[in-house]
Amino acid sequence: EIDFRGSARMDDILTIETRTEDISGARIFMAQQLKRGGEVLVEARVEAAIIGESGRPRRFPKEWIATFMP
Repeated sequence: EIDFRGSARMDDILTIETRTEDISGARIFMAQQLKRGGEVLVEARVEAAIIGESGRPRRFPKEWIATFMP
């Protein structure tokens, strides 16, 4: 899900802020903001999955959870 609020220009300095909202099984849910200074240009909600070598989903490693969750 993505919401474009404004556009950037070639020499703009941009910041992308990402925060983890939830981890469930093989999936991680994150919220992102792309900013120019204090102005939010883009907001996004991202869902990603961990996929094993077999191509099948695998559970999010427990040792990673502390790193991704505040």
